Amino acid sequence: MLDASRRAGVRWICRTRSAFRPRASGHPGGTAGRAPVEAPAPLDVHLLGGFRVAISGKALPDVAWRQKRAAAIVKLLALEPTHRLHRDHVTEALWPDVDPDAAGNNLRVFLHYARRELESVGAPPATFLARDGEDLLLGPSELIRVDVDRFEEALDRAWRTPDPE
Repeated sequence: MLDASRRAGVRWICRTRSAFRPRASGHPGGTAGRAPVEAPAPLDVHLLGGFRVAISGKALPDVAWRQKRAAAIVKLLALEPTHRLHRDHVTEALWPDVDPDAAGNNLRVFLHYARRELESVGAPPATFLARDGEDLLLGPSELIRVDVDRFEEALDRAWRTPDPE
């Protein structure tokens, strides 16, 4: 007869083995009909030659940025090398003469507008324009592509490349 701890161990082994056993579903890999995981949608921000934003290549229409402060938040975060700013820096830049509490409320409202527009063209919810404590993030660094960053990288490569003789 098994003691209580060994019985629990046997139950655990039985559960884990059955959980990892491929199911006969006809779907490769035994995923039992689960949908394939899609790669996260990248956010492209174009600042050179006019402001444009695209999610997975799908551009937001210009009317999406009729709220100028929503566009300004995206621009400020895109221009920051880490794509992260303390919320006080954003409120001071956009509402310098406004009471800090009112400026904080304005920031929440315009973040909502910007997130709504990004999600309307396929951005995953809570991915872009997120908060990390008191910081605002444009999004995960691996999903952010800013033309200014690419331009600076190309410029840096060009300066380091020796001139042909």
